[in-house]
Order: sequence, then structure tokens, then C-alpha cells
Amino acid sequence: MYKLLFLAAASVWSWAAPAQSVREVADARILSFEESAAPFTASEGSSLSVSGDHYKHGAHALRWQWSRAGARVCIESPVGYLSENPNPRETSVSTFVFWVYAPKALDGKLRFEFRKEGRTCAWFDYGLEFTGWRGAWVAFDRDMQGRPEEGMDELVVTAEGVERGELYFDHLILSSFQDVRHHTADFQAPFINAATTSHWLTLL
Repeated sequence: MYKLLFLAAASVWSWAAPAQSVREVADARILSFEESAAPFTASEGSSLSVSGDHYKHGAHALRWQWSRAGARVCIESPVGYLSENPNPRETSVSTFVFWVYAPKALDGKLRFEFRKEGRTCAWFDYGLEFTGWRGAWVAFDRDMQGRPEEGMDELVVTAEGVERGELYFDHLILSSFQDVRHHTADFQAPFINAATTSHWLTLL
């Protein structure tokens, strides 16, 4: 009983705790945007900058502003996706991780595309009808459309259905191994771990 009360209190505290956090960058895979927008680049009609207004990791995040429908940002870098975990005893799978902050809700969506030599291999759409921070852990093989391939070398993010907007990205990992049971859906990405029967994970 005491354990259940403790867990409930911890959950309430996590909801009420400030969204921002200041932490050291401990893993080179984490894109934290402390000094520059690299490795992101922006298309015509949009701009990138480093901002301390909102952040999740370190003390800065990447601010993306655009004023043209179909604006996009991209990362040309090895994604690091692996189709199988090198440790067969683990239940973790290759996963794309990111946090995004929206100052105001938008009617459109983001399309995330993972490409190899200019060809789209895997993709998913992410809703923008929210404010504040949202985070997602998206498994390549289970949660995305298409077919991911080892050797993917580019991520392209496109703002679809919205001509003008502003978003902040932080704590982005192109690919890391995450436990297959723990990916959680929400209203922005209801397709994540859709077949789970876990009581808590089905509550969005």
C-alpha cells in the first residue's frame, strides 16, 4: 500500500514539475543545440537559431521559424539505425527520440522522413495541436511507415498544412536502443506501440 502511494505521489510530482531541465550533455548521440543549430539546416522560407527561451537538455534548444508552406529542416548525418540488437538477450529496438515545444497549437503536422542516398525509407506524421513540450520515442520497425534500412544518412522534417509557425527541438537522438515495451502513444502520435495491452500505455 505504501509503495502504491509513493508511486502515485511521484507521478503527480512529475506532472507538476517544471518542464525545463538543466543537465549536462552526457551522451554524444544526444543533439542538445547548446552552441549552434548544427547539424540541422533549413530550407528557403525558414530559419534556425539557438535559443534559451525553452529547452529540455542543457540550457538551449533549436528554434525553427518558418513562413512558407512545406518548409523543412534536415540533418545530413548517419542515422545509426540497426535492424537487430547486437545483444540478443535484450528486448530493445532502434528508436528515434525527440522533444518538441510549441508556443501555440497549429492545425498542420510534421512529417519526419528518414532517407538513404536521397530516397525515403521510413516516415511518420506528428500532430501539432498542442502547446508546451511533447516527447516521442518512435520505433523504426514497428511504428513508422515504409521500411527502414541500415545506412540511412538523412532526416528531413517538413511542416505540412501550416504556412507559418515556430517550434523548438531538443534532446534529439537519431537512433538508440529502447525497450520495445516502453514506447508510449499520445494524441500527436497514436500509432506508437499500437498493439500494446498495457493498461497505462493504452490511456494515451
